[in-house]
Amino acid sequence: MKYLRLLVIVSIILFGTSCSKEDEKWKLPTDVSFKMDVNRSSLHSGQLNFTGGTFNLTEFEIEGVRMQSDDIYFQRSFGGGTTISLNNIVIPSLDFDIPQGTYTKIEIAFEAEGNGGNSITVNGSYTNSSSNTYPLLLEIKEVELYSVIAKNGLGNSQIILSEDIASQVRIELDPVYWFQSVSTTILDSATLVNVAGVPTILINDAYNGNILDIVNDQIDKGTDIVFE
Repeated sequence: MKYLRLLVIVSIILFGTSCSKEDEKWKLPTDVSFKMDVNRSSLHSGQLNFTGGTFNLTEFEIEGVRMQSDDIYFQRSFGGGTTISLNNIVIPSLDFDIPQGTYTKIEIAFEAEGNGGNSITVNGSYTNSSSNTYPLLLEIKEVELYSVIAKNGLGNSQIILSEDIASQVRIELDPVYWFQSVSTTILDSATLVNVAGVPTILINDAYNGNILDIVNDQIDKGTDIVFE
């Protein structure tokens, strides 16, 4: 009877130790960094192109559902905002330690706010029907909110994070999608504004409002987030 009692105690200790080690395993962090960019594909047979821009980031949240352990939630605020270059460069202020594991869903929400300036700008160029090429500059002042389910490199929502492998995440805004309903006829008749001495298709609250209205209807859509 004493032997049996001792065996039970030892089994409980070993089981508890095993569970403790397993729990600790899923607390180990992975290094996850973020970068932002724009879709650089073209529209209208190459007449309309996008090359970059800025994003005034004020809020950033990560929420994940994990198979092996507890779900995760991270949130970071930036007061009046931090200006992010939309040029596919790693953003130091968005470096996170996220617990490793297999995630069935990672949802990322973020906000752009102007705070007296622009919340989002996008640079590009347009070649009109007379073969004249002009810079294009989109300026958005309003608050823009995004909530996107992240994908892996194969386009699936299951994402595996490992402590041994650093992950980079690409957030891609999609002005190609925003401008898909802006025809060449509309762009050909756009008002040109001198910006730093260069005739430019400036799209904001003061100029080319018809284009801005079309873009504003789409600007919260088309965004992709990919764990590379």
